[in-house]
Order: sequence, then structure tokens, then C-alpha cells
Amino acid sequence: MDNSIQTQPVPANTQTSAQVFPSFSVLFSETWHLFISRFSRFFLSLLIVILGYALSFGITVFTFSGAIISIFLVHEKTATPFIMLIVGGLIFSFILIFLCSFLSSIWFILSLSEAQTESFGSIMKKGFSLILPVFGISFLTFFLEVGGLIFLLIPFILFLFFFSFAQFEVIAGGQSPLHALKRSYMITTHNFAAVFIRLFILFILSVALTIIPQIITLFNSKVSMEVGVLSFIINLIFEWYALCFSYTVYTQAKQRTDFNKSVSFVWIWIIAAIGWVIWTFIFLSLGSALYQFARSGELEKIIQSYEKQNKMTPTQNSANPAYVLPSQTPSNAAPNNSYTYPSAAPTGSYQLQSSPQQRYNPNVKTQ
Repeated sequence: MDNSIQTQPVPANTQTSAQVFPSFSVLFSETWHLFISRFSRFFLSLLIVILGYALSFGITVFTFSGAIISIFLVHEKTATPFIMLIVGGLIFSFILIFLCSFLSSIWFILSLSEAQTESFGSIMKKGFSLILPVFGISFLTFFLEVGGLIFLLIPFILFLFFFSFAQFEVIAGGQSPLHALKRSYMITTHNFAAVFIRLFILFILSVALTIIPQIITLFNSKVSMEVGVLSFIINLIFEWYALCFSYTVYTQAKQRTDFNKSVSFVWIWIIAAIGWVIWTFIFLSLGSALYQFARSGELEKIIQSYEKQNKMTPTQNSANPAYVLPSQTPSNAAPNNSYTYPSAAPTGSYQLQSSPQQRYNPNVKTQ
């Protein structure tokens, strides 16, 4: 795999060291300014995505309603085209959800990268042209991160960190998916400490916003609904702020990265490939074990044993009483005589006896 990339030389005034990385006050100030100036674009993007999801939900409801109607037409010739319409509706609904998911992230990032003078219509139009590249970078990052997950959390966290700016490089930087991976790796490794600390702070803030509402409802459950609604709104707005924060860190780190240096991350591809081989072996082993277990008949034996055990336990149903005798003999039983199971029948007891002529009376002493 060719890991070389063609880049323009970085101007000398941008090749500064990591020690002069902007302070946190500058970071938060730039993030807030970006958040305020792009808020209207975020809101419009959200409305359009919500409309897309609503349309997908309406199509899904229509198709399931059609499925119910088709039950009554299943023996008629008119059922076949109706069922085909249902399948087509479900496929279209799935595609619409897929497009909304990708377009939402594309429009949000374009809202940050494009100038304020750019119209929202042109941003939407450009977003449609980036669906395939964004899908490509999403697939590649998924492949690398899940491949590293098999080696416990450390490789997974590192891969997640290394490629945290890959989507920015595709959407805002206009890079291909493979070049975006390489450039994101260069940006994060050349500014490792500064970028890691800033993204870690963002992670802590997001965790705090998730935990604090739960703590409040734990001490006062009466306000759980109000806290839930408020928490939803705050988390939604915080997602926009977090995107502005990450993009600001990305731009600051990118300005301090020398893309002329030779960097290779072939080792990441090797680890991810090994991880997927292990994942494949695990899933094939589990599938084979489940298949052998199903063929052995052990599952049927377990079900039969469970049903047999339930039949030996007294059960009662108010609508249709069913009484089953337990396996143990009651303590008041007498040999060769009748004995009673209390509360086992509608009359209050079952009475069993060895012969119709002889009953056991606990008040009469036997010799």
C-alpha cells in the first residue's frame, strides 16, 4: 500500500514548535466565537435532518401498515405487488436514514469550514458530493479501530486518537480517504501532548454532562422528567460546541504540523489486519460451536428437562385451575391409609387413600 502523499510546503511562519501551541484561554475563546457564528447553520442542518428522519419514520409506518393489510390478501393475486411495495418502502427508508446520518456530519463540518458569506444552499449542495468520500473514511477508520480493539483498549484508544481528524481532512481539507488517514496521523503525532490533553478535557466535560443529571435524579426523583428534558437540550447544544472545539484544535494543530516529514503508519494496518483475522477466527469458532450444540440435541434435552421439572411443581391459574401433586409425601401421611395435601384443590385439599373402605383419621390412634 502506497503511504506517500503529495503536499505543498508549509510556510515557515506556520512551522512552529509544539511549545508555542495556543493557550487554553485562546482555545476556548476561538471555540466560543466559532460556535456563536455558526449556530444558525447548525440549527438549519438539524431541522433538515429531523425532516429526513420524520419522512423515513412515515415510510416505515406506511410499510408496516401495508404488511398488516397484506395478511388479508395473502391468498389473492393482488398481494404480490403490494408486498413488493412494502419491501421497496423499507429499502428506501433505510437508504434515507443512511443519507441523513452522513449528511448531518458533513453539513455540520462544512458549516465550520466554509466562510460565513457562503450560503447554506451551496453548503448543502457540496455536502451531497462528499457522501462517498465520507463513507470511505468511515469504513477505513472502523476497520482500523475495531481491528485494534482485539488487543484490548490501548490500541483502540490510540487508533481512535490518531484518526480523530481524518473526517475533517476529507470534508474541510478535500483529501481522499487514504490521504486523510495519513495526514490525521501526522497532525496528532507531531502535536501529541497538546492535542491529547485538549481532547481529553473535552471527553471529561462530556462525561460530566452525562453523569450530573443522573446524580440529580438519584437524590430527587421528582424532577427526573424536567432534568431529562433539560439534559437532552444541553447535550444537543454541547455536541455542537464539542464539534467547534475539536475543529479549533484541528486547525491549530494543523498549522503546526510539517507535512514534508516522512511518516509511515504501516504498523497500524498490520495490527488491524491481525486483529480482524482473530475476530474472524473467534466468530467462526462461536458459530461452529453453536451449530454443533444445536445438532447434538442437547438444547432439546435442556428444554424437556425444564418442562418436566415445571410439571412437578404445583401451579394454579385463576381462570383455568390446574393442580399438580408434588413429589414428596406430606408429613401427616399414614401407611396404607389416606392422606391430605393441604390447599391443593378448590375445596382446600386433595385426599388420597389406599382403598375406598379405609381412610386415615389423625384423631384416631392406630395399633
